[in-house]
Amino acid sequence: MQIILGLLALVIIAALIFSNLKLWQTQKKTTIIKIILSAILLLWLYESMIDSKADNNRKIVLSFSHGKKIVCDDKIVTSKNFYYENGTESFVAKDDNISLRGVIYPISEYEIQSE
Repeated sequence: MQIILGLLALVIIAALIFSNLKLWQTQKKTTIIKIILSAILLLWLYESMIDSKADNNRKIVLSFSHGKKIVCDDKIVTSKNFYYENGTESFVAKDDNISLRGVIYPISEYEIQSE
């Protein structure tokens, strides 16, 4: 996605710079280029933030799959009492534990417990 947006912006910028139209003044060209570059920067920042969250979630799920404890405040999630629901990105209590029945914890609130 970032590569396509970058190439599209380069094509637009090159077209504006090399256009021979009298209607486009240098000031308008610079303003348009600044707007495009700002939009690309914001999109890149957003993508990097989303990638970072996704990497963290993958690490948590992998650790959970390998039997490590996942914690948030005083709540501990283990593969003994919970399973990971991919669609909602949350830990759902297994039905065989009556005290935890119906409990759902979103993955975004958890981190891997250090040993």
